[in-house]
Order: sequence, then structure tokens, then C-alpha cells
Amino acid sequence: MPLVYDVTATALAINWSPANTTEEILQNVRFILGTAVGSVPIARTLGIETNFIDAPTSKAKALLMTSVLRAIQRNEPRARVVEIYIEDNNALDGQLAPRVRIAI
Repeated sequence: MPLVYDVTATALAINWSPANTTEEILQNVRFILGTAVGSVPIARTLGIETNFIDAPTSKAKALLMTSVLRAIQRNEPRARVVEIYIEDNNALDGQLAPRVRIAI
């Protein structure tokens, strides 16, 4: 039975030699969630699309969820997305934060 983890975009200090595959996958998913498409010079498609910016909140959430799912499937196929939550504690300030439940 696969283990399930909740992952968010957090400040990331890259561990160049993770202790195991699970740590490597979790670090990769955190990196994907915290990266905007086009911001990594050699991997321009890595990360989350930013087409949700300035959209109404309900549309922005839908666009962000779609982008998160596609980005993880494309860039870290070892993680299976179980559920995506969009935390909008500061939605009035324009802050939406994805929290992803993945199975490894």
C-alpha cells in the first residue's frame, strides 16, 4: 500500500543527496510547487503555469489546480496526485497556496 504525504511549496534548501527515494520525490514536488514555468533557464517547462494570476478567485483556483496536476504528472511521475487543496487564507490579498496530497 502506498504511503500518502501532504506537500506544500515551502522555502527549499536543496538536499543533493536525499536519504531515500521518498525524500527525493517529496523534495522534487515541493520544488515544482514553488517554481513558475519559464523561471528555470535550462528547463523552461518546469513548474506551475501562472495564467491564474489576476483571474477571479474561483477561476484562479481551477486554473491553479489544473496546472499543479499537470506539472507533477509531467515532472515527477513517481508521485501520484491523490488530492489538491487550494488554501486561500489570504485570497483578498491575492494569495492562493496549493497543498497536494500525493501517494508514493
